[in-house]
Amino acid sequence: MGYFSNVVGQTAEINRLLHLVEENKLPHSLLFYGDKGLGKLSAAIGLASTLVGRQVFSSDAGKRFLEESRQARTEDGEGVKAISESDLPIYVDKGDAFWLRPIKKNLSINQWHQLLDDYLQLADEAVRVVIIEDFQTANAVFANAILKTIEEPPGNVYFMLLTTKPSLVLPTIWSRCMAVPFRPVEDKLIKQLLLDKQYTGAIDSIVAASQGNPARALRLAETGSIDGLDLALDCLRILGKSQIPFARLSLRLENVTNEELMTLFTHIQGLLRDLEALRFGAPMGISLYPMYRQELASMLTNWPPKAVQQAVQAATQAQDALRLHIKNSLVVDGFCLAVEQVLEEERRGNHNRYPL
Repeated sequence: MGYFSNVVGQTAEINRLLHLVEENKLPHSLLFYGDKGLGKLSAAIGLASTLVGRQVFSSDAGKRFLEESRQARTEDGEGVKAISESDLPIYVDKGDAFWLRPIKKNLSINQWHQLLDDYLQLADEAVRVVIIEDFQTANAVFANAILKTIEEPPGNVYFMLLTTKPSLVLPTIWSRCMAVPFRPVEDKLIKQLLLDKQYTGAIDSIVAASQGNPARALRLAETGSIDGLDLALDCLRILGKSQIPFARLSLRLENVTNEELMTLFTHIQGLLRDLEALRFGAPMGISLYPMYRQELASMLTNWPPKAVQQAVQAATQAQDALRLHIKNSLVVDGFCLAVEQVLEEERRGNHNRYPL
């Protein structure tokens, strides 16, 4: 699909964008939203390339472009540590494509001012495109500043805001952008991706564990693990066996970020559903994480059905709390206390039913 060849799935949205370009009706402000790994950045670079008329940055989601930029910074005498810890304020590709990434952890208002002052205020009839990655890291000052620009964008300038957390985007920005959702991808497309990459082994299991996320499938095929999955399994072990689960789990999750916690609770729900399927003899083919079947089997006695049900519910509530920006430590404490309480009740109930 031309500039979009590295995007897996998302065909309907890409075709919609291309149709709007052909009709010269593409809005100047777009908001790409969806989970990490679903192709937002690749699609944004593909659309930017379509608008500019050449490949901008690089077709591999900008990876080669970033590596070349880091190499140039090294040759200019910048320290290796500084390069590894921080991106440039703006990545510029020949003056018509601009890419803003968080500096360390957050987008900075200084990046936006530099973009406006040095590039966008220049009179130019050529199409220019601005990609802003991880827009959820922008504070209110940055968001309000960009709002003023996208209300009356400079001529021939297109803005693409990318976020994994649409709930953090101001309603006023939503109302001025065309929303472009990125959804989980069909299993058959992820399987074909793995076959095209010439991966072998338990491809069907990898596809099931990826839960519609191509990047997650590739990481699993390459490394044998999924980000946050081992941590989720460890949390279930702690809750099911430890005499002091609250303290141990709080310490274990002390430095986990908001986004990592969201992923963690998703994995916890999936693992617990696999555990229940295993309890009732379901075939391996329906497991989300078949590679952990043996570990889950060893945990069955520590996780009675009522506790599993409560933990799934508590994990869902924890994700809702994270979306409302409740402090991470409070969310973890609430989840742990809810699960610990029902586990203790089940243990006491079993002891009363079967006294020594």
